Amino acid sequence: MKLKVSYQKVGGLDAKAFKAAVAVGNEAFADKWVDDFRDEHFEESATRRYGYQKRSGSGEPPRITRRSGSLANVTAPNPKYLWRKLRDKGHSRPNVYSGRSQTASKIVRIDSSPTRGAISFPGMPRYFWQYLKAGKTRSGATIKHQTPDKGAELTTLLDSELNIMHRAATDAVMLILAKAKAGPVANVR
Repeated sequence: MKLKVSYQKVGGLDAKAFKAAVAVGNEAFADKWVDDFRDEHFEESATRRYGYQKRSGSGEPPRITRRSGSLANVTAPNPKYLWRKLRDKGHSRPNVYSGRSQTASKIVRIDSSPTRGAISFPGMPRYFWQYLKAGKTRSGATIKHQTPDKGAELTTLLDSELNIMHRAATDAVMLILAKAKAGPVANVR
């Protein structure tokens, strides 16, 4: 998702002060996501709200009847990820198995400049950013289903969230510019 922000020229304010104000606005934009929207990605309703990829076992019954082998016609617990997580951990929240990733997501580094605001999660487990696409792997094995891109899921934004974050950034820039006795600043397209 791309957002284009255009700034009007501000009279009586040098470029360095203006860039500093925009950097503060970008930081406020990132802070708003961390404070208000990060935890929503770990709630039960996030799968529907953000359109997360279905996990293995969703849409299947909790118990299945084995079809072949020595245990044919025996009913057993569904071994798929979703049902294993429900049995072992007692929940089906997305992006959470043991709670390690949710806890690690609270360790955040926000980098801000006049051109961008970036959020990084130095404490997140490495597997959170790795995923497999359907098709062939390096070993030549064929994967039927793509594994979820948890990093992309965590950073998905709704338009309403984007508007709220934009408002926070604009307010931060306006406050600094007001202190510098400047006028209105940003228009979003």
